[in-house]
Amino acid sequence: MSPALLVVAGHDSSGERDGSGRSAGLLADREAAGAFECTTLEAVTAWTDQAAGRVRSVGAREPCLWLAEARALLAQADAVKAGLLPGAAHAAAFGTLVDARERHVPVVVDPVLAASGGELFVPPDELARWRDELLVRPLVLTPNLPELAGLLEVAPRALDEDLSERLEAARALLARGLAAVVVKGGHGREDPVQDLVWERGAEPSWHAHPRRRGAARHGSGCLFATALAAGLAHGAPLPKAAAAAGEFVAARLVPEA
Repeated sequence: MSPALLVVAGHDSSGERDGSGRSAGLLADREAAGAFECTTLEAVTAWTDQAAGRVRSVGAREPCLWLAEARALLAQADAVKAGLLPGAAHAAAFGTLVDARERHVPVVVDPVLAASGGELFVPPDELARWRDELLVRPLVLTPNLPELAGLLEVAPRALDEDLSERLEAARALLARGLAAVVVKGGHGREDPVQDLVWERGAEPSWHAHPRRRGAARHGSGCLFATALAAGLAHGAPLPKAAAAAGEFVAARLVPEA
C-alpha cells in the first residue's frame, strides 16, 4: 500500500491554462508525490490566480475551514507537507495541526513567503508572528536562500556565496525549535549547487549537484518539499530523502525562455 502524504497548500492552475503543465502548489505536489509513489490527502489553503510568472490574486480560505479538513485526514497520513500559508493566522492553524498528531509523522514546511515574481504571500506586518508560530515546532523547514534571508531578516547577498553564513543561518533556525533545516542552494552563486541538510543533534551535511545555468521551473520549491516529504513517508533518512528530492527537481528544470 502506498504511503499517504497530507498536503496543506495553495492551488495554482496556471500550468493547466498555459499548456506548460508546470504549476506550483497542489498540482506540483501531486506530481512529486506520484513520482515517489505516494498518494495525496489534500487541504487547500488558498486559490491563486497566476499568469506569465505573476500572481494576480490570492483567494485565501478561512483557516478554520481547511484546518477542519486537514484534521480529518491527519490520522491517515504517513507524512505532512505544508506549502502556502498566506498569513499569520494560517501559520497558527497549521501549528495546531502539528500539535494534534497522535503519532509521530514527519512534517515538512516549504516557507512560501513570496511568489517568484516578487508578490508577497505573507504580509510584512505578520511575518514575525508567522515565524513564531512555525519555527518553534519540530518540523523540517526547506527554505531557498531568499526565504532563508527573509526569515532571519538579513541581506540575501550575505548568503549567495558564503557557505559559512548559510551554516550560521541554519543554526539560528534550529535554535528556535525546528527538527531540521534543508537549505536549497539554487539561488546561490556556487557551482556545483550546495544544498545544506542539518538535523537537530546531528552534524550538518552538504549535497552537491551540477548547476544548470539559465534553467528554472515554476513550482520547484513545491516539488522539492513534497519529494522530500514523500521520501520521509517511505521511511528514508532525511539526508537520503533530501538528496533524492534535489535530483528529482534538477531533472525537471527547463531552459528559461
